[in-house]
Amino acid sequence: MGHADNLPPLTPENERIAIELIEHLRTQKFVPVRRLDGNRKSLHHKHLLMTPDGRGIEYVKTRKKERQIFLFRNMYDVSVEESSSKLYRQLKLDPETEVIVNFRTRRGKCLSCAFETMEDAQRWIALVAFKVSRSAAGSCGQTIEDRIQLMWDMGDRNHDGHLTLKEVKTLMVRLNVEMDPLTLKAVFEEHDKSGDGVLDYDEFVVLFFSLTKHESIEAIFTQHCATDPAYMQKSEFAAFLQSQGETDEERIEQIFESLEPTGRGLPYAFFANYLLNPDCNNALCTDLTDDMTLPMKDYFINSSHNTYITGNQLQSSSSVNMYKSALFAGCRCVELDCWDGPQNDPIVFHGHTRVSKILFSDVLQTVNRHAFVASPFPVILSLEVHTSAAQCLRLSQHLRETFGDRLLLAKDVPTCDYTPEGLRGRVLAKWKMPGDLFDDAKDHAGDGVEVAAEEREAAQRPMLCEELSKCISVGAFNTRDWGRDARPYNVQSYSESQVGEFKDNHEAAYTAQNNRMLSRVYPKGSRIASGNYDPAVAWSMGAQLVALNYQTWDEHLRLNSGMYQQNGGTGYVLKPAYMRTMQGRPTPYTLHVRVLCGSHIPKPSLKTKGDIVDPYVVLCMRGKELGRTSVVKNNGLRPKWDQRFTIAGDNWELDILRVRVIDADSTSADDEVCENNLPIKALRNGLRAVSMRLCKNSVELQGTSILCEFTLEKQ
Repeated sequence: MGHADNLPPLTPENERIAIELIEHLRTQKFVPVRRLDGNRKSLHHKHLLMTPDGRGIEYVKTRKKERQIFLFRNMYDVSVEESSSKLYRQLKLDPETEVIVNFRTRRGKCLSCAFETMEDAQRWIALVAFKVSRSAAGSCGQTIEDRIQLMWDMGDRNHDGHLTLKEVKTLMVRLNVEMDPLTLKAVFEEHDKSGDGVLDYDEFVVLFFSLTKHESIEAIFTQHCATDPAYMQKSEFAAFLQSQGETDEERIEQIFESLEPTGRGLPYAFFANYLLNPDCNNALCTDLTDDMTLPMKDYFINSSHNTYITGNQLQSSSSVNMYKSALFAGCRCVELDCWDGPQNDPIVFHGHTRVSKILFSDVLQTVNRHAFVASPFPVILSLEVHTSAAQCLRLSQHLRETFGDRLLLAKDVPTCDYTPEGLRGRVLAKWKMPGDLFDDAKDHAGDGVEVAAEEREAAQRPMLCEELSKCISVGAFNTRDWGRDARPYNVQSYSESQVGEFKDNHEAAYTAQNNRMLSRVYPKGSRIASGNYDPAVAWSMGAQLVALNYQTWDEHLRLNSGMYQQNGGTGYVLKPAYMRTMQGRPTPYTLHVRVLCGSHIPKPSLKTKGDIVDPYVVLCMRGKELGRTSVVKNNGLRPKWDQRFTIAGDNWELDILRVRVIDADSTSADDEVCENNLPIKALRNGLRAVSMRLCKNSVELQGTSILCEFTLEKQ
């Protein structure tokens, strides 16, 4: 259910719009647009069109024949530049009628175009959503043909339909394969069967297969091919999957057919692609596995702090797109700091700082559009209200007008099914419910940036905006008896510092409190640069809403991302039974890990220049290194390690294994490349592909994986 990329959902309406644009492009060939230059300071007239093969967007200067192509398979983010952006003024565009759209690729390239109307912009956004969804529609995601085509596109930069020796040399560098000039020339000539000095597509396919052979996988393939050493039969493939723990015969049949075997069976390359492909051989169980009918307090809930902020806490920008990004990443609780705005229209920003402002109503509209794309389960709006009574009333009006029947009202809370399943598709607002009166300042005590000013304002603010309180279904509450005086839908907020003190001195009491009511944990005020704290400390005591700065992809947000990969990426993870019942203990275990090989390991930050990557793998848990492989020199395409590690753990329910790939550097500090964080509870035994995200910016690396064999023994 997760939505890995920041792309709009493919609704039936978007599909219709996309197909209409495709037909238009087939007849009219192009659409005139204005493209922003690299510095985003001027506009240039371009012709925007689809490539002849329909696999990407192409733009051409109107006076020159220069071509640039953005492939749909590489796109991960398409967004409209907000009307409040300074770009419109700098480029002398009218944000009321003209629209800037940003198309971003996984390698950091950005195509920004100005369209004359929002309708024109939405047509192209729908086209990208349609094409990207179609390219990922296969049951096993990226096929062997997809991988070959991707490499061909990387090599054939001038799109003339063949590869020269120079282009192959450049491709080897981009694929992180070191080959001396004489060896490369010999390999090139060996595969140039026609002898014309270039490789056509069919010749390149043979080269691809020779480059991507993995000794470890070949040995596994040969071991299971008793009938024909070159092809694995369906019965042999079924036996292999059964040895991996797959017992559903219908599922085995579907997997085999999805790999598109030939009449003779499954060739090695197709089997290798299956093993290395997380889309069909993921190291994690990504299904919805938890019981979703228990009270909300019984779940960890993926949460964001100061969701609107794009950078640091004092002087960066606010953006409604941050809400879309967080929701697409599986976040189920977002924060809105509400203040008085002009013309009696409340705004959202970080008070008493230089952070820019956005309209409360715009945030709600963004949430309403994207709330249930990644997950059908409830979204919580964590409101911090600093408005006057008049604008407090406007908050309630906006909530009702935007969400309608989706909004759970206070009067319905006592009698409703207050569970994730019972609240599917509902929006819950967190603030003060009728009768729960206390100062907002106390709810955020310890947030150093705001506290002094909040305390002054709290003394002057009217008691409670009754109309807003009627819209609240998660009631903020200050417990004085470790939750015994609270209701299951009450929540209290704590800074990370307070939770750290609980861990040291009141662990049992705070854990018990979180079995009676909700807790929200947020970063301490001194985290000006928007760094994150370790969420595992709060999780270990059952805190549900552990809010992190989503704009900072540091090791703690990566851990959070790993945690919520389980249970279908829904943003809800059921707390362990020993926490919910306050009986029993965590389950100890032993995990055997065999790190076999890697596939398509890029340079750090996806650099295209510099030394070939020298990768090694590090296994970590709770910040402690538990093992590392040897370094493979000059090979990111198919590094082989085949090394074994044994890990003893004491909490099968909550432990998370970090698998990180690092580039060794003999002259300076080693560089982290990519990683994944794997919840032990969701690990699948057997030979599995560990997907990877770039350490720099969280981009999911298509085609990149680490093949590991896991054997988990619970004690």
